Amino acid sequence: MKLTIWTILIISSLHFSAYSQLFLGAKSGYNRYFDPGMNGGNIAFFTELPFGEYYGASVRAGLFYDFPMKIEEMATLYPLNSGYLPDGYVPVTSWYKNIGINIEYIHYFYNDAFETGLYSVIKNGISYSSITRKTNGFDVSDYYQTDHVENNKKFSLYFGVGLGFQFSLGPNSLLFTEIHGGFPFFSIRRNDASSSMVSGYPPVTVSGIVGFKRSVFN
Repeated sequence: MKLTIWTILIISSLHFSAYSQLFLGAKSGYNRYFDPGMNGGNIAFFTELPFGEYYGASVRAGLFYDFPMKIEEMATLYPLNSGYLPDGYVPVTSWYKNIGINIEYIHYFYNDAFETGLYSVIKNGISYSSITRKTNGFDVSDYYQTDHVENNKKFSLYFGVGLGFQFSLGPNSLLFTEIHGGFPFFSIRRNDASSSMVSGYPPVTVSGIVGFKRSVFN
């Protein structure tokens, strides 16, 4: 009985390998984050599995990393003993870092995943992000911080949509370019970073991306 089960599993595995396709790839691009306004690069590595009749759609899963971004704003620090120190209105530099995983559903507007043409993207994911604050050239030992000048970190959900165009470089390889828009920092767990004085996590982003993928079974 066990031999029969193993035989069925092996045959099924061979059948799947013979008729399935799998892409491996990498992509990188440039992000524009709004409120606060920041710019920064990104990089991702992914696998993509076409499915459906004539491979008219695919699912892409990957690991992404946003290169650190920074922004400088003004914040108020209040003295511990208000009798002898003035309020400090000082520049605060915020460093943003973000890494995570995402899953994308891709729908091709032509025959299959191996042809040159236009496609749409729906994406979601989860990330771990942090904000590191620094008050340049200011002695904060006699002050306490307000306006969320403290460091912050959280886990987030990401949602977004995009359009892409890919170019066939042969039977196995494709070059592509995409533009995405999304909402990158829906909170799962965090300590609050929102403030009118010092910005929190950006609510909206737009990204331009270029990438390469290659089929490993075709």
